[in-house]
Amino acid sequence: MAAAMSRRERVQAAVRGEQPDRVPWSLWRHFYERESTADQLADAMVGWQQRHDFDLLKVNPRAHYHVEDWGARYRYSGDPHQRPERLDYPVKRADDWRRLQPNDPARGALGEQLQALRQIRQRLGQDLVMVETVFLPLMIAEYLADSPDALRRDIESDPSAVHQALGVIVETFNAFTARCLEAGADGFFFATTWGVPSKLPPELYAEFGRPYDLQVIETARTAGARTNVLHVCGDGARVFDFADYPAELFSYAATSPANPGLGETAGKMPGAVIGGLSAESVTEADPSRAKAEAERARAATGGRHWLLGGPCSLSTHERDETLQAAARAVGIPAPA
Repeated sequence: MAAAMSRRERVQAAVRGEQPDRVPWSLWRHFYERESTADQLADAMVGWQQRHDFDLLKVNPRAHYHVEDWGARYRYSGDPHQRPERLDYPVKRADDWRRLQPNDPARGALGEQLQALRQIRQRLGQDLVMVETVFLPLMIAEYLADSPDALRRDIESDPSAVHQALGVIVETFNAFTARCLEAGADGFFFATTWGVPSKLPPELYAEFGRPYDLQVIETARTAGARTNVLHVCGDGARVFDFADYPAELFSYAATSPANPGLGETAGKMPGAVIGGLSAESVTEADPSRAKAEAERARAATGGRHWLLGGPCSLSTHERDETLQAAARAVGIPAPA
C-alpha cells in the first residue's frame, strides 16, 4: 500500500499516472443563494470542502460573473434551487461586438472573485489544489449574446466583429488569470460548451475557438499556473480534439453514452481525467447506483490517471449522503 499522501500529492500522483494512496476526488455545484458576494461565495466553497474533503477544489462561482462587467445583468430569487434570471445582455446586434472594451481585472465582478479566492485560500490552507473557474473565450461570448444561436449567426454574418470581441475577451482574462494566481489559485478550470458538433463544426472552432483558448491557457501557464483542468461540456464532446491543450486534468461527462468512457480516455489523454458519477445518480436517496458507477470507474481506469468526479456542475438537489457512499465504495474515507 502506498504511503499516506497529502491532497496535493494525491492529485499530482494521478496526473503522473502513479498509484496514489487512495482515489482522489473532486465535485462541484452551484449555491444560488450564496453566490452574490465574495463573502458568500467563500463561505459556500469552504463549507462544501469541509463537508467532503475533496483533493481538488473547483471554485464554482456564479456562471455569469465573466460578463457582468460588460453590462450583463441577472436577478436571484433567493431560492437555492433556482437559476438566476437574466435581465439584460450587452450584444443585441452584430455591431455591438465591436464596442466591447477590456475590463479591469481588479474591479467589479472580477475583483470580487479575487477577494473570494484570497479568503478561501486563507481559510483552507495550502494543502489543497484550488482552481478558479474561467470560461474559454467563445463561451464567454455566448453569455454576452442573446443565445448560442445568435452568436453562431454573428460568426457567420460578421466574423471580423466576433474576432475583435474575442481579442478583447482574451486581453481581459489574460490579466485576470495572473491576478487569480496572486490571490492563491493553483490554476484554472477552463470550460467550454462549444466543443460539440451541434454548436459549432470543427472547422469553425478551429478559427473562433482554439486560437483564443490557447492564448488564455498559455498566458496562465506562463504566469505560474501549476494545475489546469480542461472541461468539455455536453453530450458528443470532442474530447480527443482537446488532447493537445496544455492541461493536467480533463473533465467531461464520462458516463454519457454519447461520449468516450473513462476506459477510453484515462491513460490516453495527458495527465488524468475527472469523472465517473452521473448527474442522475447523485440525486438519488438510494446510493447503490452512485456506488456502482464509482466502482465501474475505478475498474475501467485501474485507479490511475483518474479522479472520481461528476459530469459537470452537480444538481442543487444532490444528496451529500449519496456522494459520501460513492466515495466510500472506492476507498475514500469520511471527512475527519
